[in-house]
Amino acid sequence: MSSEQSEAELRQELAELRRRVAGCEQTEAEWRRTEAALRESQRRLSTLLSSLPGMAYRCLNDAHWTMVFVSQGCARLTGYAAADVLHSRAISWYDLIHPDDQPNVYKEVHRAIGEQRPFEIVYRIRTASGEERWVWERGVGVPGDSGRVEFLEGFITDISERVQVERELERRVEARTAELAEANQRLREENAERTRAQEAVDRERKTLWHMLRASDHERQLIAYDIHDGLAQQLAAAVMQFQAYEQLKRSSPKNAKTAYNAGVQMVRQAHFEARRLISGVRPPILDESGIVAALAHLAHDQQKAGGPEIEFQSNVKFVRLESILENAIYRIAQEALANACRHSQSPRIRLSLIQQGDSVQLEVEDWGVGFDPDSVDAERFGLEGIRERTRLLGGQIAVGSRPGEGTRVEVVLPLVSSTVPARP
Repeated sequence: MSSEQSEAELRQELAELRRRVAGCEQTEAEWRRTEAALRESQRRLSTLLSSLPGMAYRCLNDAHWTMVFVSQGCARLTGYAAADVLHSRAISWYDLIHPDDQPNVYKEVHRAIGEQRPFEIVYRIRTASGEERWVWERGVGVPGDSGRVEFLEGFITDISERVQVERELERRVEARTAELAEANQRLREENAERTRAQEAVDRERKTLWHMLRASDHERQLIAYDIHDGLAQQLAAAVMQFQAYEQLKRSSPKNAKTAYNAGVQMVRQAHFEARRLISGVRPPILDESGIVAALAHLAHDQQKAGGPEIEFQSNVKFVRLESILENAIYRIAQEALANACRHSQSPRIRLSLIQQGDSVQLEVEDWGVGFDPDSVDAERFGLEGIRERTRLLGGQIAVGSRPGEGTRVEVVLPLVSSTVPARP
């Protein structure tokens, strides 16, 4: 080898060495820049993790969930320093979980690992001071080279205040819901009360209308009876007396006949007047009282061809207020009329019994009976009995079934008369 060739090769090797040195210097500069960037990233990550309200972690997927990394938030969240929990068998994360929540947390984490998905859990932990806190955790399983999940990584933050606010809101919602339910119940009760009041007003109006119609009908009947009976008889009597005045001198015999005819017509008019008065209010009621009036009513009803009527009375009073006696009489009259007209019973029992400061009127038959709830609204008899009883502050009970007879029982408070009975 010539000296020139050796020199050329040396120069070539020197140039190659220089290129390699330049490459190494460039590589070293890149490594230093990478190392500086990594340190900056670590600094930023550390700053970020320390500023977070919770704690970042990494733990082994072992039986103890041993912590291999925790951020600075560990002390704020758990009360334990990072050194107390890192690689510790005495204090594992699983041990910090509230015993009541441990099974659910374990189940959810391993379900998420099996399904290869992140997990989110809300549960309670117990801090170093024994305080109970609610936390929210989001994590994921990290597989190793074998494909098996070797680590759990995630973030845990304190949500106790949020849970407290939510519970307070739930409490308020429940309280408000209860208030609204109570208000709705009151509204329903008020609506029901208004409905009942309206129904009562409607019944009252209907009852008054029936009573007015019945009263008007009675007045019409009395007017017809007076016009066709009493008035005609009195008019005929006047004519006979006028004829008597004209004939008493010229024809004494005919005048006598006219006079006698006029007197007979006056007697008939008097009888008719007493009949009309008895229809409005029986004289025996004013003369002898309610007991005698009821006995007379039972006698007249049976005399008219109805069933056998048994009357019983056991009272201590002598007389009652006129309005009460009249109400008892009209109730008994209506109940007896209904029993005689509809019951087909061979006998009826009418009783008047005093019970302390009240009087009980009862009309009972052993006939065909009926359903009290299916009575036609246009049949005012039973409703009239109810209305008279209600107006006097009493109570009424109607017991009846088809084929089992009927019993009408009315209890009225006693009001003794301040006026002595007629002699």
